[in-house]
Amino acid sequence: MAARNNAVVTFVIGRKGNINELRILETSGSAAFDQAALGIVRKAAPFPPIPPQAASANLEFETEIGPF
Repeated sequence: MAARNNAVVTFVIGRKGNINELRILETSGSAAFDQAALGIVRKAAPFPPIPPQAASANLEFETEIGPF
């Protein structure tokens, strides 16, 4: 099945730059495309560490990934 929409992905980056949580919030309509969107985020990790002076030990992001 082809993607009908962008996949909406949410992920949480931990203090050391690792991904603590990663999931699809809204499907693209294609399981294969959704998995590819998750793979894009996984390949970007690890992220830079969160500075110790930051107010939070985790950073949460939500983004659309897709061709639309």
